[in-house]
Amino acid sequence: AESSAASDVYKRQPSIHLIAVDDLGLSGARRFDQVVARAYAYGLLALGWRSPDKRGGDVVLNPDLDREVHLEPDDQIVVIGST
Repeated sequence: AESSAASDVYKRQPSIHLIAVDDLGLSGARRFDQVVARAYAYGLLALGWRSPDKRGGDVVLNPDLDREVHLEPDDQIVVIGST
């Protein structure tokens, strides 16, 4: 028989989300490994970031962990997580 905990995992399908930088308290200059650690503390896996359309809408995925990024409050972190 399948446990209820295992059953719950299957019901919550992980998917890709865009999370506001401010929601994770990540504004400012930092290395990507710091972004990954903060997202992980929220149960998320950070894949990269996205700037808003007014600043080009660039998406950066799978950057080096030691890459420095300056995150603005209107940037978004690309994550995988269950909601």
